Amino acid sequence: RHVWANFCLAHHNGKLLDDDAALHDFGVRNNSQVHFLPYVVSKGSGRHSKRRKHRFFHGLSKLS
Repeated sequence: RHVWANFCLAHHNGKLLDDDAALHDFGVRNNSQVHFLPYVVSKGSGRHSKRRKHRFFHGLSKLS
């Protein structure tokens, strides 16, 4: 889950972001190479593109 939240597949420097699109629409064929690129949300969407801090010890104080 961590990988898909922070990276996306790319083919010829075009990010494959549309889950409903067919791969041949992006030019992906047999033996095509795809790469993982960092997924950065655009500023227009209102979400931050900064990486979130992992808070491993956040819930441990509630257990004691």
